[in-house]
Amino acid sequence: MASSQPSDYSRLAELLSYPEEETLATALEWVEAWTGVHPRPAALIRGWYEAVAEYELWQLQELYTRTFDLNPCCSLDIGYYLFGEDYQRGAFMAGVREQLDLVGIAADQELPDHLPHILRWLETVYGSEDHIEMVAECLLPVLVKMDQAFASQEKPDDSKPHSANPYRALLRALGLVLDADIEALGIVLDEPVPATTGAI
Repeated sequence: MASSQPSDYSRLAELLSYPEEETLATALEWVEAWTGVHPRPAALIRGWYEAVAEYELWQLQELYTRTFDLNPCCSLDIGYYLFGEDYQRGAFMAGVREQLDLVGIAADQELPDHLPHILRWLETVYGSEDHIEMVAECLLPVLVKMDQAFASQEKPDDSKPHSANPYRALLRALGLVLDADIEALGIVLDEPVPATTGAI
């Protein structure tokens, strides 16, 4: 059963931010706190942890950079998926920046539509129309597109059974959590979200 409170989006934002010394511990903290509420996402996050637990910090940082910063197909800037290079993305980012400013979230090193910024903002507006609209109309569809981008780049390799990018599991977990929290608020989406019906 999902929670009627936000499922610690700030910690999820940390997991999707540039890795620091505390990142792995943050993953375990989220799993410990939320396994009872979100067993499937917790299993995915634990799987991410187990996949990278032996990495040196620089190796995890390199994986993160290679995944999200050097690969536009897996950018964490959600406006890219919604609008591409269309001028509407600029208007979207301006609106997001205004919302971030209202709750005191600084978007200094990344663009305003960077997914971790959005998650931290969602925690402050949980249960509002803004929260529901952002998740249903933006984040869930974007997470499906991101998962498809990962899938298109993964090539079956029998000699490397664990060659899939571990960050794909984190994004799948996030989609499941966001959808479950919307459901806990009594919101029924018009269409099933692929991220929660088998694609993820």
